[in-house]
Amino acid sequence: FVYIAFVQLRIFQTEVFPMTRSTPDDVDISRKAGVFTDELYLDDDYLPLAVFYSGRFMKQLAYEPEGKKTLVELYRSDEQNFKVITRISSLNNLRVEKIPYRIYGLNNSFAIVGRK
Repeated sequence: FVYIAFVQLRIFQTEVFPMTRSTPDDVDISRKAGVFTDELYLDDDYLPLAVFYSGRFMKQLAYEPEGKKTLVELYRSDEQNFKVITRISSLNNLRVEKIPYRIYGLNNSFAIVGRK
């Protein structure tokens, strides 16, 4: 019995005591966004989490006035100094519209982008 318990403990050890600590992508990108001094926008729905981990006030694009509700509309507006946290898949909209942008931060799911 003791031998079987020891073998089982060795097999499941990494599930009980993880060997590496991972950080969720939304937390990671929010921390990276905290270093910028420009106006911050969020093109997603995790605003409380992003504000907490960035330590910065940011605006959610979905609640902006007409003409700034989407990533493409924001880039077409007269706003100059800003950074946006968005999903990587949303960058395709900027590529299709041939809008130049610069990536300031990146992880597996999200990017921080701004004007070139």
